[in-house]
Amino acid sequence: MFPISVTPDGILTVCKALHPRNASVSIFVTVSGKVIFFAVVLFKNTLEPISVTPSGTVTSSSAPENLKTIEYNAFSGCSGFSGDLIIPNNVTTVGESAFSDCSGFDGTLTLSKNLTAIEKYVFDNCYRLKGTLILPEKIKSVDSQAFYNCSGFSELVVGKGVTNICSWDIGAFKGCSGIITMRFLGTKVPILNYSINNSHTTGTAVDFLLGYQGLSNLQRIIVPEGCYSSYNEDYGSYLQNRIRIIEEG
Repeated sequence: MFPISVTPDGILTVCKALHPRNASVSIFVTVSGKVIFFAVVLFKNTLEPISVTPSGTVTSSSAPENLKTIEYNAFSGCSGFSGDLIIPNNVTTVGESAFSDCSGFDGTLTLSKNLTAIEKYVFDNCYRLKGTLILPEKIKSVDSQAFYNCSGFSELVVGKGVTNICSWDIGAFKGCSGIITMRFLGTKVPILNYSINNSHTTGTAVDFLLGYQGLSNLQRIIVPEGCYSSYNEDYGSYLQNRIRIIEEG
């Protein structure tokens, strides 16, 4: 493995020097000695030279287990990335707008199992990400425009720990028009409201999330066995006619 040298000029300078060159790499980026990002991505070209092994691995001297936080705005606007976006399980925090407008990613998104929240705008406008979006069970809240315009996802799985989803005109999933199926794993119905700090669901919020401004092509909501009544009570009367609530089992 060969080291990658990154100057401490700033996070945005670092990421803008890395654009796709047909090499799948595992990369650890450091700024001033601090690891800020680890992912498996596909690079097609570079503006600065990097050394790559025959197998396509690039690393820094910092170990991935040291990575706990991906900073605010860390890779915002870095459209040169492509392939899968993988956030490893040692990461506990991803700051606001960390990957906003990273529109080059065209594979799947894997979130750390140790995240407890999805902050505002984190994956805003990552519209080429695809497949199933899974919110791991430790996540408790999904904030405003976290996945705004992520229209490539086809299914959304909401982990059992999620209690609050921002669901207003700037809701967490506004513009996620590709999602056909939404699967809830928790027996407690998540609260949908304009703020993740509110304690009750409103009809307007349900309409924004599950209606034409949010998951505009949603067809089915799948809920755990024995939970149809509770989900239907909170959401059912506000759903568009095209959407059915289906109980597992």
